[in-house]
Amino acid sequence: MAAVVIVMVMDKAFLASCISCMGETITCIDIDECAYENGGCEHNCTNTNSSYYCSCFTGYRLYKKKFCSDIDECSEGISGCNQLCSNTLGSYTCSCHNGYELEMDNHTCIDIDECLTNNGGCDHTCVNTNGSYYCQCNYSYVLNHNRHQCDDVNECANGNNACNQKCINTIGSYYCDCYTGYHLISNQRYCIDTNECSTNNGGCQQRCYNTDGSYYCSCWSGYYWNATTNRCEDKDECSPNWSNRCEQNCHNRNGWYYCSCRPGYRLRYSYYCYNIDECQNNNGGCEQRCIDNTGSYYCDCNVTGYALDGDNHGCSRNCSTDPLVCQQVCHSQNDLLNCSCYPGYRLTDDGRTCEKIYLCSENATNCNQICTNTNNSFICSCNDGYELSSDNATCQDINECINSDCEHNCTNTDGSYTCSCYSGYSLDSDGRSCSDINECLNENGGCQQKCTNQNGSFECSCNNGYALEN
Repeated sequence: MAAVVIVMVMDKAFLASCISCMGETITCIDIDECAYENGGCEHNCTNTNSSYYCSCFTGYRLYKKKFCSDIDECSEGISGCNQLCSNTLGSYTCSCHNGYELEMDNHTCIDIDECLTNNGGCDHTCVNTNGSYYCQCNYSYVLNHNRHQCDDVNECANGNNACNQKCINTIGSYYCDCYTGYHLISNQRYCIDTNECSTNNGGCQQRCYNTDGSYYCSCWSGYYWNATTNRCEDKDECSPNWSNRCEQNCHNRNGWYYCSCRPGYRLRYSYYCYNIDECQNNNGGCEQRCIDNTGSYYCDCNVTGYALDGDNHGCSRNCSTDPLVCQQVCHSQNDLLNCSCYPGYRLTDDGRTCEKIYLCSENATNCNQICTNTNNSFICSCNDGYELSSDNATCQDINECINSDCEHNCTNTDGSYTCSCYSGYSLDSDGRSCSDINECLNENGGCQQKCTNQNGSFECSCNNGYALEN
């Protein structure tokens, strides 16, 4: 009977055709070393003809022909990761920095565009960058502390504006404005003076003067500004309230004035007056002598017995120059002189003097009561209690009782009046007032028992138990 012998030769196992043993031929077959305890391999065991070998799973490396150790692909730089590499047992994983994500090959990192989702959370503009992004704000805005929201920039407060006068901040911008009397130029930033006088003369009645930021009205020469009426009114230079250059006469006109001179003067240089010597021109019209005065002249007669005529130029014989001088009125005719007197006077026998006529003492009047002489006549008047009638000579009685001050009765008399009282009253010492008479004081008023005084009367009565007789 044939026998099969398994021969183990150290690290070799093989089938051998042996020499006959015990007269029989021995047939050898391969031993599958992997079938027993995996051939001692830690991971994979691969049987081969007459042998075997160990290998490791992917991500491991064989050492000492049987054992496997993890390969750190990351530290050895064989992972192929584009950015981050994390080693694992038998493998590794790739990952990316913030702002990146893996491609389909799980190795390559590509940028994440955060702006595609909700604008990156930015209020205004989102700007993507490699691995990140940032927010930007529109003009006149600034990022606040969270770097996403935009706050308005107050250009007026921080001085970052182009206004030269007023700055008014708005949300996201600002605008310029000007003070009263200025306006913006076309750039809407710079203020320049407004010439108010260029439009409707600034509303001024006469002159308009522009100033920086304002203007004012004034008046032409010869006018003044009336602050009450806000108008230009004529300046009356000739009045005491204003001055003028006229030496003598001033004549006001609307907006101007002119000067003139008094008679005897001539105007020079529009304002000044100088004397005219009238005597140099036809002797001033005087018949005899012409005498010049400042501003005037006069005529005089230098022939004895002559005096100026009524025109003050001609000379003729005159009462005032003749030795025969009338006391009051002198009449001259053809060099003949006659005297007369004023009314109320009469010429005496000398033909020159006058004496007063006293008409009252000469009984030359028709006065009824009192006659009083005056300078040229007389006047009539009346005694108390009388008045002149319409002929201004006859006196008639005044009826004082019409407006008397008598308390009770008034009785008119010729030239006077008397007051009296009602029965039961007596006249007071002033001759006007009336007082009650107390009849009971005089013999008890004639009453037998009781007497009671009353205004203007009295009444008798009896004691108890008595009665008045009829």
